[in-house]
Amino acid sequence: MLFSAEPLQSAPCLKMMKISAGAIMNRKKKINETLKKRMKKANAKLHKSNKPRYISKAERAKLDAEATQQVSAEETISPSESETMSTETTVS
Repeated sequence: MLFSAEPLQSAPCLKMMKISAGAIMNRKKKINETLKKRMKKANAKLHKSNKPRYISKAERAKLDAEATQQVSAEETISPSESETMSTETTVS
C-alpha cells in the first residue's frame, strides 16, 4: 500500500511544480510588459508631436474679429496713403 500511495502523492507535487514554473514565467512576462510600457511612455514624452495646438471655438471667433478689425483699419489708412504717394510723385 505504501508503494501505491507514493505515486499518487507525487503526482500532485509534480503538477504543483509545473503550475509554479508557469506562474514564474507569467510573473516574468508581466514584469517585462510593465517595463516595456514604462519605456514606451518615456520615449513618447521625448518625441513631441507635430500636431498643432487646439484652439477653442471662442478663441477662433476672437481671432477672426481681430483680423477683420485689422483689415478694416488698413483699408481706411490705405486711401490716405495713396493720396500722399500721388502728391509726392507730382512734386518730384
